[in-house]
Amino acid sequence: MKRRSRRIDWTALKDEVETALRGDTTFPSSVRIDGKITRLGDGLNHDNYVFQLDTDEPLPLPKETLYVLRKCKSEDGVAAYAEAVHRLQREAAVLRILANQGMDVAIPEFICFVRDDAAQPTGFIETALRGICLGEIKKLPEKASFMIESIGRVAAAVHHLPVDRFDLLSGCSDSREHMVAWRDSIDLDVLDSDPVAIRAIEWINDHLSTDRSLVVLHGDLLPQNLLWMWEHNRLGVIDWEYARIGDPAYDLAIVTRGNARLCGLNNGLKRLLAAYHEAGGIDIVQADVVVHELFLVLSWLADSLQKERQGNREGDSAKQHRDKLRMILRRVESL
Repeated sequence: MKRRSRRIDWTALKDEVETALRGDTTFPSSVRIDGKITRLGDGLNHDNYVFQLDTDEPLPLPKETLYVLRKCKSEDGVAAYAEAVHRLQREAAVLRILANQGMDVAIPEFICFVRDDAAQPTGFIETALRGICLGEIKKLPEKASFMIESIGRVAAAVHHLPVDRFDLLSGCSDSREHMVAWRDSIDLDVLDSDPVAIRAIEWINDHLSTDRSLVVLHGDLLPQNLLWMWEHNRLGVIDWEYARIGDPAYDLAIVTRGNARLCGLNNGLKRLLAAYHEAGGIDIVQADVVVHELFLVLSWLADSLQKERQGNREGDSAKQHRDKLRMILRRVESL
């Protein structure tokens, strides 16, 4: 079922943004939105809008700066909204820590929260990164290698962030514990009669003996969250709401998702790992990433089986996920 499009009260949205900025001591009281707010797109938990500012006094940032409002969705129920607010507050805290880390990649600058009448945060404002979203160039064959290299470079930079500066992020004590937590989060009972799932779980259990140190993870290093900032010859990374502490192999598995091809190229995982190691990434091998790929697809399979038993046929079928498990298992036999 498609979600019904919502009517947006643009005047109220503009008032919320201007009120938030005027309440921030770094902006003058005459600050206002220059022109219109534009819908930038949305994520799972937030709607995103872009705008510029004007004022009768000097602004703390150059006048040509673009700003983004990340606003929590409110139509998905009380529990979902509360979780979105929690993620938003955590992401804002992550951005503030990142601002002091001197990363090789660009990140948005947190500006301030937008709050409701009860002073509860409903969104936050950040600076926009000017560049081309890598997700928009993925269909150009000549750009495929550049995209994979870019993902590897960003992942390596994130994984070298000092873990002790990110106490607010949840995590485990080592990579094995991360993997066990993955396994325990999946409803294995719904998979206990599925021979392909059983094979995948057996393979995983045989490869859980690693004890790598944990790193800061971005959690969603897909092309749509990376930008090529051509004017500065620099990469940027946005949308840090899924940041956590965990096994570095997890970030790469979220990118490959068990697919042999990445950005249209064969041997995607091998290419990504080569780019990652070339950029100074953590010492991990293909099997380490495959464990997380299998967990990801197993979780999808379990969810699909539960939905199908309830008569819900939306989304990818259990058969599609089972076929992907078979494909991954065939690939790992050669590792």
